[in-house]
Amino acid sequence: MNKKGFTLIELIAVVVIIALLSIIVLPTIINQFANKKDEISKLTSQLIIDAAELYASENHEYNKIITLNDLIKDEKLESPVMDNKTGKEIPLSKQIKINKKGIACIIGIDGCDTTLEPDDYKETILNGTDPVLKGRLVPVIIGENGTVKKADTTMEWYNYQNKKWANAVLLTGKDTYRAGATIKENKIKAYFVWIPKYSYKLWDMGNYTSVGGTQVTPHAIDIKFGVRNTTDSETECVAPNTSGASGNCAVGKYMTHPAFTSLSSNGIWVGKFEATGSISDITVKPKTTQINSQNVKAMFQAAYNYNRTLDSHMMKNTEWGATIYLGHSVYGYTSGKAITNNNSAPLSAWSAKEGYQSGSGSWGESDTTKSIEYPNSGSENSSINRNITGIYDMTGGMNEFVAAYMQGSLGNSGFTTNDSELTNTKYIDIYNSSSSEKGYQYRILGDATGELGPFNSSYLSGWYNSPAYFVMSSKPWFMRGGAYSNAGGANQFTFNNRAGGAESVLGFRLVLSPQ
Repeated sequence: MNKKGFTLIELIAVVVIIALLSIIVLPTIINQFANKKDEISKLTSQLIIDAAELYASENHEYNKIITLNDLIKDEKLESPVMDNKTGKEIPLSKQIKINKKGIACIIGIDGCDTTLEPDDYKETILNGTDPVLKGRLVPVIIGENGTVKKADTTMEWYNYQNKKWANAVLLTGKDTYRAGATIKENKIKAYFVWIPKYSYKLWDMGNYTSVGGTQVTPHAIDIKFGVRNTTDSETECVAPNTSGASGNCAVGKYMTHPAFTSLSSNGIWVGKFEATGSISDITVKPKTTQINSQNVKAMFQAAYNYNRTLDSHMMKNTEWGATIYLGHSVYGYTSGKAITNNNSAPLSAWSAKEGYQSGSGSWGESDTTKSIEYPNSGSENSSINRNITGIYDMTGGMNEFVAAYMQGSLGNSGFTTNDSELTNTKYIDIYNSSSSEKGYQYRILGDATGELGPFNSSYLSGWYNSPAYFVMSSKPWFMRGGAYSNAGGANQFTFNNRAGGAESVLGFRLVLSPQ
């Protein structure tokens, strides 16, 4: 007789098998339904991602989660957002993650989750002008002994309140380093220091047409960091950025420094040392021979072509002014000028010892009995903020040509009237064609020339008796800082004129302005 139905044991086995299958299969089915629920067509996804990345770029919003509603409010998408494939409306609460690099993904699709990266360190007093790291710039911390380590950008790696400026390097190759790792000197091609965007309080309009008058005492320059440009009002003014112009500016008003407005940047990376190496292979390194014996055009073009990704260029007169003004503020060193680099080799980043900071034309020294080698103790005195995080060689070393000239006169710079570079004020400062050696009224506010007045009959300013010779027709190009052989006349406030031709004591400095 055949049995019908299941035995109890068989029924129990079937129930167990069904239960096991439920445990294994059910989550997969649920996930599939969830994925279907979150699914957005590829075409619509890309539209949302493109809109989010544009939003991030324009608003500088990174490493955060936004919604479709944010994109609609910012007019990056129109409401309602309809899926291209299903024709259904996507909820405005749908979330999009934007990472630190501005790359977006839609949460719940293709593995995109809500996890954000640790926030980068930001210093409150900078008001949004923190260092911009792009291209292959590597943030670093430089120890008192000169050791270079890659900075952890999620932790404090600069502190302008405490006069510790941000440093970065470009490497010789494509090596990568973890945070805290030491970077050997032979792996470093160039050092740079961040000058954050700021406005400063005008103390002298620089409208001097002659020498003579009671000289002033140097003072701390009043600086406010911030990304906002000053406007014309009772307390501030728009930077004229034109030779001889004052606009609505007056003593006591704050003015955004023109070095930043002309580049539309929130700061600039300034070469920590004078340009070294060769004109065809520029480096920016300590204890290295500076580039010299080149005319202005060769320097200008080499600097421009150095790194277009980072908007490299030859330092302008206004950028020199922005750098030394920060150096003579409460965020730098206000008790005197930087000690001169008196090394006659000439090598970058050295510092004169006490008692060898002034003298006659033969005072340059290459021996360590009278000059201190970087980074030995005392060499930091030749940095404009008097510590190792600052900028060197702005006093002594080489005279430095800056990209600044008198309109209508080219001297023997190598430029011709057909060169388009001469009219691009983003990369070159242009001075009035009526300029003369004592025509300080043709200054550009912020360039640290006329504002340093009045000037005595020996063409010296009250700022540490710095030589002060304005450009004129026979010498239409500005040079700054003085050379190792200029003795007491070499300091960061010195300005002089030259014809623009190649000289053995004339170099230049690189600037980067990544956006």
